[in-house]
This record gives sequence, structure tokens and C-alpha cells, in this order.
Amino acid sequence: MLLHSCYPENTRSRANPSCHGQLRHHRSERGAAPSSPCPTAGPQPVPALACRCPRAVPELSQSCPRAVPELSQSCPRAVPAVPELSQSCPRAVPELSQSCPRAVPELSRCLSLQLGGHPGLEPPAAPRHRPPPPPPPAPSVGSRGPQGARRQLVYVFTTWRSGSSFFGELFNQNPEVFFLYEPVWHVWQKLYPGDAVSLQGAARDMLSSLYRCDLSVFQLYSTAGAGKNLTTLGIFGAATNKVICSSPLCPAYRKEVVGMVDDRVCKKCPPQRLSRFQEECHKYHTLVIKGVRVFDLAILAPLMQDPTLDLKVIHLVRDPRAVLGGKKDGGGGSDYHALGAMEVICSSMAKTLQTALHPPDWLQGNYMAVRYEDLVVEPIKTLRQVYGFVNLAVSPEMEKFTLNMTSGPGYSSKPFVVSARNATQALSAWRTALSYQQIKQVEEYCHQPMALLGYERVGSPEEFWWV
Repeated sequence: MLLHSCYPENTRSRANPSCHGQLRHHRSERGAAPSSPCPTAGPQPVPALACRCPRAVPELSQSCPRAVPELSQSCPRAVPAVPELSQSCPRAVPELSQSCPRAVPELSRCLSLQLGGHPGLEPPAAPRHRPPPPPPPAPSVGSRGPQGARRQLVYVFTTWRSGSSFFGELFNQNPEVFFLYEPVWHVWQKLYPGDAVSLQGAARDMLSSLYRCDLSVFQLYSTAGAGKNLTTLGIFGAATNKVICSSPLCPAYRKEVVGMVDDRVCKKCPPQRLSRFQEECHKYHTLVIKGVRVFDLAILAPLMQDPTLDLKVIHLVRDPRAVLGGKKDGGGGSDYHALGAMEVICSSMAKTLQTALHPPDWLQGNYMAVRYEDLVVEPIKTLRQVYGFVNLAVSPEMEKFTLNMTSGPGYSSKPFVVSARNATQALSAWRTALSYQQIKQVEEYCHQPMALLGYERVGSPEEFWWV
């Protein structure tokens, strides 16, 4: 089961053909000023573009880059269409700011004048001689990958014992991906005993830096006085990080060869300065961070609204009964504390799913929910869907790796350990790990997300034992 939050089909697949004629006469030779895109009378074109062809304005900024600034001068009444454009196609204005950086500030300036007066009145005529516009702003650090291409950023939003270590390997093993495993762990360690809620802001700030390949942020949260002397081997999860354990940072492995790394080998890699690791980060088009310490999807909203970032969220979920079974097998503490944790986990899961079902603008098209059980039962299909969502190609090597990981001889219940596992054993392990009473308690706490995700509740004790 994959849950997408996306645009309506008519706004995602193609622009309205009726707009093609409107756009065609704006095209001009490079460097030549186009004719005014607004008629002096009759309906204004920009509201039509916003309502009927939401993808047209970004296309206009590419095919006729000087048209939008000229639009604000020659047809100022069209400028109030920008808020309408933001509602009907929220990604258009940030995209426009990237492809035509001079246009949006000019539109915003004119818009502030428009909203100050009566909507039916024309604004004062533009002066004949305007000062030259300011130079376009430089792209923010981290917003572009190699050769200036836009970088795809991904956050795997999940919780403990949800199969996230295995799911993360789908990205860690990909030669095209720079992957970071639980970097927010450093925030928890440095700021403890702060409560989890109060640490959310610090977690977001750290993610904001990491998505821009500013890895010096690790130094701010280093423990044991490492500070500026922190190296790659001091990063949580370094011993299984494919970039850290591969050339050119370490001769033990090659990033282009798909396959698990041995942490005992990686621990012998030479420690590298964070600046070297940061240089590697800038070489990748796709940057993926997996974390279990962000509990509210809204915490990520400022990052997803940032026009310099292209951030998508993959919400990895698992049957809550299996999560509790995994916590107990992995040393999750007493029943009281484990069940208390499940109440918090399921509350967060329910809130996130409800948000995804009625997505705000910043989440539309940028969210996917993936059930761990689907990955185990249909590994190749799920891999292709996940990679398609984040614009990654599926190689035969990655398909083989995923298939081997879901059909291996054994099942690991240890936290932070990734090993091959038998699908049937993985899906049914909670039935032997939990008592009937514990299962019913989890189902009571988690009935809402279980219903949304299609997890059936256990009936009688007899049904529990015989299924």
C-alpha cells in the first residue's frame, strides 16, 4: 500500500493545450525583448494561466525569461494573480524564482502596491526610466548538485523498530545517493536530558544544514570534546556508511559496487576531516537522510517550503504490533514503558496520516507512505515505486540486492543491525513475541493508524493462536 499526496492529475501531467497559443507569441530570440504578454484591454492572461494552465508560468520564465518582469510594468493589474497562482500551483512561484530570479522580487514589489489600494483601480503608471534591476541572487548553498543541477533531497520519516535500517540500505547502497543514517542522534546526545519535543527545533536546524551539505554542523553537537577535531569516524552510523567506507575516503570498498559493508572493516578506515566528507556530499544529485527522532511532520514544513530546497518525505510505517515486538526483542524495557512509547508512536502516526490525507500546499506531491510489509512481500515492486517517487533509476544490481535482503535465511531482531530476513518470519514474528493481552493493548492505542493502513485486528484468543 502506497499513499501519495500529490496534485490533481490535470495539473501534474500536462499544461492545458489552450494555453499553448498564449505562450507561443512570447518566445523570442535570446537577448531580444519580447512583445508585451498582456493586451491593453480584455481579460488578463496571467489569471488564466494560474487557473487553467498552472504549469505555464514556469514554462514562460524559461522560454521567454524577460517576459515576467515586463508583465509587471506593462500590465500591472495582472500581478495580483500571483497569490492565486500560489494556491493553484504552490510549487510554481519557488520554481519561477529559480529559473527567473529577477521576476519574483519585481512581482512582489508590484503586488504590495496593488493590495494597498482598491482592487478595481489602476495603479500609478510606471516611470519611463527605471533603475536597472539588481543582479540575480546566487543560488543557496546546497540547492544545486553537480553541474548546477537541482538536488533531490529526501527525508525518511519513521520510528524505532520499523525496519528503517533495512529500508535505508535501499539508498545507502545506491551509487547515486549520499546517505546519512540518524544524524539527529548527535542532537539527542549533546542536549540530553532535554525532552524530545524541545529538541525538535534543533533537529530541524541540523537537517537544514545537512541538506545544504554543510557538514560542519556535526561539530556543534559532538560529544567527548571532539569539536573541530571531529572526523568521519565520529559520525553516528559511520561504520556502515557506504560513502565513508568507500573510495576516495577509504580504499575498503567502491561506492559503485552494490553490496553490504562489514562494519569491522569500515572501523579500520582512516579518519577523514569533515571537509573531505563535505566535498563528497557536493558530488551527489540525491541526498537522503533517515531519522526516527522527528515526531511531527509539521516540523519539516519550513524546509519543504524553502524554495532553495527540493525536499520530499517518505513515511515508512509498520504494523504497530510488530514495532512493539521488535522493541521487546531489542531490549525495549518494561511492558509499561514499551506500551507508553507505543501510545506516543501511534499518536504521531495517526496525525501524520491525517495530514497526508488532507495535505497542505507544502506537502502536495512531496509525500509517500510505504508499508514495511509491502517491501518485504513485494520488494521489487516497492523498490520501483519508491525510486520513481524520488527520481532514481532502478538498476538490476539494486533489484538483486533488495530481493536477496528479503529472502535470506534468517531474521535479525537486533537494533541497528541489517541482515537478510525471511519474509514470512519477519511479518509474523510479533505473534510469538507478544502475549494476547499485549496485542489487544497495542490495538487499542493504535486502532486509528491501523485502520488507515489496512492492518487487521486480532479477534479471539483462538484466532490469535491459529492464524
